[in-house]
Amino acid sequence: MKKLRKILSAVLVALMVFSAIPTLSANAYSYGQEDGFDYYVTDEGTAVFTAYRGEEIHIVIPETLGGYPVTDISGSGSMEWGENVKSITLPSTVAEIHWGAFWGLGIEEITLNEGLKKIGESAFAECEKLESIVLPDSLESIGNGAFELCSKLKSINIPEKVIVIPDSLFNSCDFESFEIPAHIRQIGNCVFSGNKNFKEITVARDNLYYSAVDGVLMNKEQTEILLYPRAKADNTYKVANTVKKIGQYAFAGCSSLDEITLPEGLELIEKNAFTGCNFEYLSIPDTVTDIEASAFVNCDNLEVVTLGDGLISISGGLFANCDNLETVCVGSSVKNLGDYAFENCRSLREVTLPDGLERIGGRAFINCTNLEYLVMPNTVKELGTEAFMDCKSLINVTLSEKLSVIEQNCFKGCVELRYMVIPDSVTEIHRGAFYGCVDLRSVEFGSKVNYIADVAFGDCQSLTRITIPDNVTYLSQYSIGYNTYINCHMVTEYSLCPWVIIYANKDSAAIAYAKEKGLMIGILDGDVSPYSRGDVDGDGKISVKDATLIQKYLANLVTLEQIQENAADVAGTPEIRINDATTIQKYVAGYDIKI
Repeated sequence: MKKLRKILSAVLVALMVFSAIPTLSANAYSYGQEDGFDYYVTDEGTAVFTAYRGEEIHIVIPETLGGYPVTDISGSGSMEWGENVKSITLPSTVAEIHWGAFWGLGIEEITLNEGLKKIGESAFAECEKLESIVLPDSLESIGNGAFELCSKLKSINIPEKVIVIPDSLFNSCDFESFEIPAHIRQIGNCVFSGNKNFKEITVARDNLYYSAVDGVLMNKEQTEILLYPRAKADNTYKVANTVKKIGQYAFAGCSSLDEITLPEGLELIEKNAFTGCNFEYLSIPDTVTDIEASAFVNCDNLEVVTLGDGLISISGGLFANCDNLETVCVGSSVKNLGDYAFENCRSLREVTLPDGLERIGGRAFINCTNLEYLVMPNTVKELGTEAFMDCKSLINVTLSEKLSVIEQNCFKGCVELRYMVIPDSVTEIHRGAFYGCVDLRSVEFGSKVNYIADVAFGDCQSLTRITIPDNVTYLSQYSIGYNTYINCHMVTEYSLCPWVIIYANKDSAAIAYAKEKGLMIGILDGDVSPYSRGDVDGDGKISVKDATLIQKYLANLVTLEQIQENAADVAGTPEIRINDATTIQKYVAGYDIKI
């Protein structure tokens, strides 16, 4: 990770050289080195420290380099500091520490100067040995993630001139408690995310913008929860009735929280609010109208979810990777089920979708390996790409009668799917829609399907007979009757399945396709084709000889080729039986039997 960051940082350095940051690049006119310290001089007559190449482990940066005052510590995350540096002291002349200046450095101590005004983004990120730091009173601003991933950092002050605690400032540090000073006016997102030992947050009484109730950070009016400490001792929590909003990442990583009660009156749950929580049951009140993306992602213990009737949309990735989620009841007002909504919910068995639902997003149920049945409301107009891909237990799906397109890879890898009825509303079946549905045995096409794309039914090994209506005017080159293989260079190879029989009217596009590919043909409106259903001996007729051949096969007197076995299975049983011969005999005798 560090190596990757160094590479990215080098790229950013190059970009910064040509950027509009006046003190760091565009106007620089000379470079130099003095006592192991690298620097460059700006047209403003100041020196910017860029690297240390000496051997000292306790570094004191001089106040001047090349006769110019050192006002900036360069950044970009790629600075060089020599080996085994343990401490750094800044000169009194420094006003700004730039982006990533000390990123990943193994320092144990740093002394910052009075006069320092700005610390840039990620300036001390990943300084894993740094346990405490004193910020000078002169400091005015701190960038996002400035102390992120300082995994031993336990102690720091926030000077009075700093009024904003930015995003991810102390992400994955080691605080157990923290007090928000009175002068703080704004707190960003994910400030304390990843602090595994964080138990309590307090707020100075005279702070005008924030408050804390029982160690939980809220806005002053207590209508919004901003942060629930990750290591708070309680395993249950009842959200106060005053709360209207739960903020981004507010409960993220609270793995000890076994139960949460949300109040009537709650309106908004922001993104990733409960990421990684461990409660088993969730009931969303009817007053909630919006839940943002990934709000409950990675809630591994969540088993049952009831979504209230006020919710209009299920956002993207809302319950992704909830590995134990079994049952979901979607509220009656939901119109949109977003992309990735239930991705990798491997225990999901039951989903109740409401009438009025209009869209199921791409990959919405991908890899829900225990989902067996799904009834799609007839109000659904859009079914996204890969929506049910790799739902390996899916046996039956009832599609909406308002769908017009079955998108790419929609049911790819649904190895238990056996039957599919394509509604009359569907006009197109896109690439790989049913690819790898190895147990698919029957497809009933609607009256408006006119386009079947490449490998739409590729590798459907059990689909040996398929009837295609005249309205299908275009079959792509490898749409039906092929297996595909992907080699290590991602080049697709196609292998014909000669046992597949295509049934269609003689002048249709489907028959033309079958003839071109060399697939078996069953003519619906004319004479029988060789080896079509019932013509076991391949003479172009159905006769007693075909029934006799089946009987000899069952008596082990003859063997049949695969194409003959397919033709012999007229009764629709899993294997050839005597009733196949009987069916042919009745057909020849004039019984009202359709073969």
